[in-house]
Amino acid sequence: MHRHLTLLTSRMRNAAPVLRRKETKLIGRLCTGDSSAWIQVLNHWSPYLYSYVVYNTISEIEAKKLIHSILAEVVQTTLRLPRPGNLTVLIFAIAYKHVVRYRRQNPAAILTTSQGSVPSTTIDPAKIDNAKGVNFLHSFRQFSLEMQQVLLLRYLCGVTLPELSQIVGQPEETLMKLIRRAKFAH
Repeated sequence: MHRHLTLLTSRMRNAAPVLRRKETKLIGRLCTGDSSAWIQVLNHWSPYLYSYVVYNTISEIEAKKLIHSILAEVVQTTLRLPRPGNLTVLIFAIAYKHVVRYRRQNPAAILTTSQGSVPSTTIDPAKIDNAKGVNFLHSFRQFSLEMQQVLLLRYLCGVTLPELSQIVGQPEETLMKLIRRAKFAH
């Protein structure tokens, strides 16, 4: 269920205008209450949302509760707004708000397992040994809560820099500097 931490390829960035048109049509269908459009939204964004939330919760049960709250607010917001501009921003802005609130209420919630190692579903064991995974977690935990969220949204969920800027309310330049600093932190 988890995506590997990878950079977006230029091919994906070039496909953005086509995806934006499809998203605009999808938003129109959502606003009219088209149930197949909601299924399409769930099928597309659930894996990203699940991965993002799992990285921020204590257990899968907690993750499911949080995802339910996030999706409920996405539905309510979509039906209330005249026409949301960007579905990715809407979904992850709501998720970001819920996750930050959850993490502040549960400060020990980040990437925990019973043995304190990397969750087996997040990283392919053939590609990384447990010592490297533990080092990654140790380095990752050193970042502030907000920085962890920026990194997860950018690299785990594939959120673009302009979208990320809207989600977290920071200028793109500031986010780019933070991301560069994080790359050289460990």
